[in-house]
Amino acid sequence: MSDLHAPEPRRIIDDLADAVVATDRLCRVTVWSRPAETLFGWSEADALGQTLSDLGLAPEGSEGLLMTQRAFAGKPWDGTYPVSTKSGEVVYVRFRATPRWSDDGRVAGVALQCRNSLQPTEQHERSAARIALLSDAGTALGGSLNLSRTLKDLGGLFVPAFADHCIIDLYDEEGALRRLSTADAPGFDDPDAWLADGEVVDYPAGHLCARAMSAGRSLLRHVSEDGMSEVAGTERIASIYRRIGVKSMIAMPLPRSEQVSELTDDHRSVSGVVTLLRSVTGTLYEQEDLDLVEAVGQRAGLALDNAWLYNHQVQTVETLQESLLPKDPPPRDGIRIGVQYRPSAKARVGGDFYDVVELSSGRVGLVIGDVQGRGATAAVIMGQLRASLRAYALQDMEPVRLLGLMDEAVRYLGEELFVTCTYAVFDPFTKECRIANAGHPPPLWVRHVCKPAYEVPPNVPLGIGGFNFSEAVVTLKPGDSLLFYTDGVVERRDLPWDAAIERVNLTLGQLAGRGLGPQRLADALIDAIPGAAGDDAAVLVVQCTDDELPFTSYSLPPIATAVGDARRHTRDTLTAWEMHEDADLAELLVSELVTNALRHATEQRRSTSPAHLWPDTQPSRRGKPNGQARIPMGLRRGSTSLWIEVHDFDVRLPRMAGPDSDAETGRGLVLVDALAKRWGARPTADGKVVWVELEPSRLTAALRAAVAASV
Repeated sequence: MSDLHAPEPRRIIDDLADAVVATDRLCRVTVWSRPAETLFGWSEADALGQTLSDLGLAPEGSEGLLMTQRAFAGKPWDGTYPVSTKSGEVVYVRFRATPRWSDDGRVAGVALQCRNSLQPTEQHERSAARIALLSDAGTALGGSLNLSRTLKDLGGLFVPAFADHCIIDLYDEEGALRRLSTADAPGFDDPDAWLADGEVVDYPAGHLCARAMSAGRSLLRHVSEDGMSEVAGTERIASIYRRIGVKSMIAMPLPRSEQVSELTDDHRSVSGVVTLLRSVTGTLYEQEDLDLVEAVGQRAGLALDNAWLYNHQVQTVETLQESLLPKDPPPRDGIRIGVQYRPSAKARVGGDFYDVVELSSGRVGLVIGDVQGRGATAAVIMGQLRASLRAYALQDMEPVRLLGLMDEAVRYLGEELFVTCTYAVFDPFTKECRIANAGHPPPLWVRHVCKPAYEVPPNVPLGIGGFNFSEAVVTLKPGDSLLFYTDGVVERRDLPWDAAIERVNLTLGQLAGRGLGPQRLADALIDAIPGAAGDDAAVLVVQCTDDELPFTSYSLPPIATAVGDARRHTRDTLTAWEMHEDADLAELLVSELVTNALRHATEQRRSTSPAHLWPDTQPSRRGKPNGQARIPMGLRRGSTSLWIEVHDFDVRLPRMAGPDSDAETGRGLVLVDALAKRWGARPTADGKVVWVELEPSRLTAALRAAVAASV
């Protein structure tokens, strides 16, 4: 039997976390370690020579008596029972009793290992810390779909509780491994130790991180001075590890699912790697720590996959929304445009839409609409309707006629659709805006105050059918703005509609007269009502500039000499506008347009009513075959274009003759098509307007050469 009072054994038992007590065969204490003094309150001097019963460790009738009896019978015993300490405090003590054997094979006493069963041991504390870390990691990784924030939170969980340094590296979309974040224990001051966030990381093949990513599992290494270079992979990294005193490290790869690998065309099995280092604490990692890190790594990999898939879906949906809405409108003569779109708090896409359409003769089509609902379904339907509406608008239809066709289109798409829309045509030369509404909030008119642009007529949403839409006309002055918006701008769960409109009028009225541009007004309108909106919102602002765009109107008699009058008027006008170089080309095109108008006027005097050719229009009294109708024509000059318009009273739209056609008409339009930038015709209530757009002075010489070649 060894002597527990010898210096070395005594030092060992005093350093143990558990108390150690030894007795002789009479149950008198012979060894009483320092932790025993702490646990039971008796000093070594008090305890030595006393029996276990005297010290309260084995009182009569307790399990302590059974413990000593079993130990003296040569059998070990484990158990827990209450013990009264010297101070009278009751402590539940876990005892492990082992018989002490003499050299002759008899039981010479009892050795007891004791600890407070309600006080966690160091091992228990480490286990509890691991469980807490795993739980916190699950909460952090499962509670966010923000990739960067999630992984940075992960670094905060590891440091300082589990690591002195945590380094996270992820592969980017180009396949480069980049430093995402670094977390260090408090007091660490070595800014040159690690790469900066965003820099490319190139681990050598021998580095523990490279080997962990290749193996697809976490690896642990204790770092000694001799093995530093092997773990680091290069001497440069090894010198950094020596400088900060790395003692132990774990490399944790972040696994990637096959689904994400297929979507990214990147067949790596990992998304990156997390490096955990212990330096200043001097504590070495254990196998249990590696198991914990492996479990956290699996959760982190799943969280990364979920975050990536969510972000991929969001990007797809946002790309869809961006593709369905027009880009920033280009500059246009006489107006400035401002737009704003805000998705709802519940969905990244929705059915609200706006559009700005370039029409003939400098006119602009303005669209605002709302498809009921939110999400991808509403966005897809919105895309279909916006495309249809733009196609109709490019045919230069009147606003009420366009909404009538859109009404049919919505009914074709489905009976349960609820779509509101406003379509307006603004003429920057006359400052006149013609507006047709299908169940949509009326635009706001901002001048010195803010108010609705007109009284809302009893129009119904698109898709109802059996309703004739009405039209309102407003004339703007320089500086006036019309603000078109969807109901998501003003609708709030806790605010009545009338109160919201009143607040909008008050907010914008305070801004009126300050010379704010259309984009500032659009921003102010979409932010006028605070709080989260349950629906997406769109705003379109058109502001009338103070530019005076020159234009002339002239009427011609329906006789052959009218062609010469038209040419002279065109040359005189372009001379006054200092556009001498464009006069010849403009005269040529005016001659063709007026000649066609005269031909149609003559044919109409011989024809019956043309109502069957264009059922939704009826010729006015000017179009009747009385031989007295004059032919209106007009010239318009913009900043980059010159427009020529000729009105006739034939509802039939012009058609250009094909190269193999034997038709007697339509060949002049071949010349118009070759010389003009654009040309077309828009129907009116009493006929049509044929228009031509030219680019002043640009390519005039080339166009003259083309005329000569055609002749």
